[in-house]
Order: sequence, then C-alpha cells, then structure tokens
Amino acid sequence: MDLKPQSDNSDLENIRTMANDLERIKKSSPQSKVLKDSDNQAEKEVNKHLTNNSVKKGQKEPEDIKGESIIRPIPPRPSSSDYLQDRQKLFNRPSIDSTFRTKNPPSNLPIETSEERKPEKEKNKPLEKTPPSMPKEIEKKSAIKPTFKPSKFREKPLFATYKSKDTKRNWKKIIISFLSLIVIFGVSFYFFWTHFIRIIPAQPPILPQSLVAVEKDFIISLDEQYNEKPDSPALADLLKTSQPSGTFNRVLFQKFYRVGRQEKIDWLSLDETFKKIGINKIPLSSLKDDYSLFIYNQNGGKRLGLVIAVDNLGLAREQLLVWEDEGMISDLNPLIRHLSFGQAATRSFQDNIYRGIKIRYMNFPDPDVSIDYALLPEKNYLLISTSKESMYQLIDRLLSQQNS
Repeated sequence: MDLKPQSDNSDLENIRTMANDLERIKKSSPQSKVLKDSDNQAEKEVNKHLTNNSVKKGQKEPEDIKGESIIRPIPPRPSSSDYLQDRQKLFNRPSIDSTFRTKNPPSNLPIETSEERKPEKEKNKPLEKTPPSMPKEIEKKSAIKPTFKPSKFREKPLFATYKSKDTKRNWKKIIISFLSLIVIFGVSFYFFWTHFIRIIPAQPPILPQSLVAVEKDFIISLDEQYNEKPDSPALADLLKTSQPSGTFNRVLFQKFYRVGRQEKIDWLSLDETFKKIGINKIPLSSLKDDYSLFIYNQNGGKRLGLVIAVDNLGLAREQLLVWEDEGMISDLNPLIRHLSFGQAATRSFQDNIYRGIKIRYMNFPDPDVSIDYALLPEKNYLLISTSKESMYQLIDRLLSQQNS
C-alpha cells in the first residue's frame, strides 16, 4: 500500500499540535519517568521530521513555531522509503492519553483493602525525607562549626556579675601605669634631693700627730661661731677632771661648718686656738701651724702648756725678747686664769738652764705658778708652760723622744 505525503501545511499543523500537547503534559506531570522517555522520543521524531520536511532553501518558516522568522538551510531530501518508515513510526505511536488517562487501572495491580488504606490526611501530607541514623560520635565529629567569630564588642548587661578579659586588661594597664609613675616620681625626687636638698655629711678629719707624747687626747667640738657645743666638754671642765699626777693630756679643738650643702670638719689653726683660749696676739712671725696644747697634772693642780714648731730659731728668740717688754705676761694671762696667783716676784724675766736648755721665766710669786718659755734647738720647738715642774717634765719627755 503506497502512502503519499499530504501537503506540507497539514503536516506542520499536526506537528504543532503534538508539540503543544507535549509541553502541556510536561508541565502537568514533570516527575513521571514514562513521560520523560516519551517526551524525549517524540522530540527526536519531531526534530527528525523537521529536518526531512523543512522548507525550501531561502523560504521562511511560519512565525508561530518559534515566535520569530528563522531562515534555515535545507538539508538534502531523504529517499521515499525512509520517509515512509519515519511517518509510519510517528503516526502509529500510541497516544499519551491512552497510557496516563485510562479510566480502568491495569489488571495486574495489587488490590488494597480498606483496613490497609491510610486516612486522607496522611495521603495529602508531603513526603518527608528521613536521613539514615548516624552514631553519636560521628554526628559530633561531622557537626559543622561556625566559620564566623563572635564579636568582641557585645552588649553588656546593666548589672554585670563577671569581669571580662577587657576589664582585666584595663586594670593591668592602670596598675602598670600607676607603678611607672611612682618609679618616675621616686627617681626624680631622689635626684632632686641628692643634688639640691640633702646635706652631705662631713668625713671625720685625720687626727694630727702630737709634738709631745701624751697619755690621752680630748676633743672639744665647736660650731661655726667657735662656740663649744653642749655635748662637747669645755676647756674649763677638762681642767677640773681627775688626771693622774705627772701625765700629759692633749686638747684639740674641732670646728664644724658648712659650705653649701657640704658639711666639713677641721681642726682649729694656731691663731684660732689662741683666740679660743683667750690669747689675742702673739707677735711672732716664724711660728708654724703645727702645735700641741696640753694639760699637765701636778700636786698643785693642772697646768696648761704649748709646744709650737718654729721655722727660724734666731728670729724667734729676738721676737720673744721684744714681746717680754711689750706685755707677754698680760697676753699669756688666759693660760693661768683658772689658777689662784699673786703678784709677780720680779719685774722682768729671769734666766734658768735645765739640761742645757736655756729657760726664761717669771714666778707669781712661787714657781708653782709661773710663765716659762724656752727654745729647743734639737727640734726647733717653742715651749711654753705655766709652772717650773711642767717645764722640766716637758723638756725631759721631748729629749727622751729624741734619744729614742
């Protein structure tokens, strides 16, 4: 039986209706597998038919198919036998409605009883996908951790009962700053105090060597005005203290003064010592600033005396003779002020010699209270005493020191 193709317009209309039916069925039931297979097969056949039955070269397709005019190249026309086989497959394909829209179900389906039938509410419920249960350990490991970090600046409660890390850090900063300020203030105060306020104490001076051997040294401390300090023994008190007979004790005057913030301690010079004991002037130019003021104890009481180093013995002898006439007795009166004495036995000084040493003296009126002086050429010393016994003992001690 020979099948002749109908006109091209009728074929296009049939193809259009079939395409519309396929689209409608696809939209109504997209999840059906059977529909997908049939849809794919129909689309293949339609595309094949379109390629076989396309319009002539240069002819436009109707605008209803794609919504716009498209000019396609016309492939070579197949043979009549292939064309007839394709059309027979296309028009003899079972209808889609006959598969999915039949009123009677297939006979081989299982029959469901009323007891096994589920209620309508459960039927209408959407299917819930229940994942397979997993062990707890795997769930903990596979738990997804948040990739974001919580913000540090959280809203704090009105009455916070905890201390956050930020507050602890702030307290640490405050404490460190406070301690730093204390250290800076302490260092600054120490620098200011040591350089501008603190009084630097004086170092004790070295004790000068005595020109005559003595049994004991007494130090009298004086202030800047050469006044004896309350805690220091006075010269008058030393003359009243007990002392073994025939012994020598040396007396030293120590002055305290300050230069700026520096305290200093020095020994009184010879002129300062004369002024301290009341001797206003000594008209001798050859005296050195090396001396010893001593106290000698004898049966008649304590006697004061001096040993002074001299540069030039000849000049010192001449100046001493001049001083005798100009008031040596009155000038040296403070040395015997603490003693009771009468008028001078003679108007001028007398000569005496002891162990080859020439002595000049004046008694008041006994030799227990006198003014004696002598020059010791062996050591270039000027000796001054206030009794005959103290002069003899002084010469003996000095000569014994020289021989030893």
